[in-house]
Amino acid sequence: MIERIKSALLFLLVVASLVQSYLIVFGSPRYEMIRRDEYVQTDLPGTRLAMEELVYPDQIVLHLGQDRHTVLQPGASSIFYKQVWEFVRQRTFDGFRRSPSVTGPLEWDEIRAKNKGIEIRFRAGIPFEVLGSLVRIQGDVDLNSGLIYKIWIYAAEERDEVRVAFFTQGGYALYEASKADINRDDVERLAAFGEYQPAYQYRAQDYYVPAEPLPMVRQRLPIKAYEIEQWKKSLFLDPAGTRTIPDMEGTDMYTDGKRVLRVRETKKWLVYSDPQPVTSKPNVVMENVRAAIGFVNQHGGWNGAYRAVRVPVEPETGRQTFEFVQYVDQYPIVSDQAEPFGTIRMSLQNGTVSAYERSTIYIPEDALRSRSPDLPREQADLPGGKALDERLAAYANKDRITALYPAYKPVIGDNAVDLVPVWAVELADGKTELLE
Repeated sequence: MIERIKSALLFLLVVASLVQSYLIVFGSPRYEMIRRDEYVQTDLPGTRLAMEELVYPDQIVLHLGQDRHTVLQPGASSIFYKQVWEFVRQRTFDGFRRSPSVTGPLEWDEIRAKNKGIEIRFRAGIPFEVLGSLVRIQGDVDLNSGLIYKIWIYAAEERDEVRVAFFTQGGYALYEASKADINRDDVERLAAFGEYQPAYQYRAQDYYVPAEPLPMVRQRLPIKAYEIEQWKKSLFLDPAGTRTIPDMEGTDMYTDGKRVLRVRETKKWLVYSDPQPVTSKPNVVMENVRAAIGFVNQHGGWNGAYRAVRVPVEPETGRQTFEFVQYVDQYPIVSDQAEPFGTIRMSLQNGTVSAYERSTIYIPEDALRSRSPDLPREQADLPGGKALDERLAAYANKDRITALYPAYKPVIGDNAVDLVPVWAVELADGKTELLE
């Protein structure tokens, strides 16, 4: 009896299996239409960038001798900047020594006026360890030496040699590279690019001003807004499991119980937090740099050209803050707002992102590549020479200026942003203000 029951069950299983196989092969699937207005693309617009596309000098100064200088700004249209920086990146710097024969600012003022050379400037400084991943540094050198603010390559006037110095903050050389595969002809050839560029004059606060008005363009570009559902799908492991916290003073909040996404609609700004306990384990700066870039590549991407304006060394433990600013043409977008358009901020600890902030609106990349003739563009030169000096003299914080550079101030409209040329100043405390 039992054997008969087993045989019957086996027969039923075989039949059921054959029926299922038939349905899979010959059956027609039933599609359920999704309304277009309910469908959200999970991929956020934005490209992936490598570290060398985000960490680069904010200015390159060419010294032509006879107290003549010019300043090259970064950007796709700055051919001379790209050629000089790429040449420096391909050189090898070796034979480092800590006590160069020329160390004081007064001696460097004399070298600046007399010698032809190339001055690579990092306004907020760059960790030596990070610099070592961009430039070929060899030999016995402590990559944990702190921040480097300038690299100065010059043809020594008194003898037929090229000297290379790496500067810390304050105008003192930290290292001199006694061996570099650069000769006098290289320096003179690159410095000669400055003959075709606007003339600049040096100021004692260690910045340069153009002798004549600086040609710039005021322009309007379209903007789009990210969908909040896109961010939820990108930033939360289980978007369906998130809950919405009631609106608090114009801020929409979403959480999965650990991570929090705050969206400030009135200020077009989002803040993502993934709380991590503070540990006593020291940070490795390169680990945090790579983690920061990788996180943005994965969550939102880079809608255009960006530059790292803050890559910290301190604190050795705890959280480190990184900041990236968008560039249009050769100039950064700089705002005096607390939540600035075109800026990405991040906090990391031991390679883990604990905070991620950026604007909820952006300039589409296709609009950056091909400017529409329907959008206005007009010449809007920045003052230079005496006019700029007079404006700086009247500036309340003139004694605290550490850097001066041309920038775009964003004026946000409903569907477009106006980029208005301005002079931006950086103060000793790191704060940025606009000369208007």
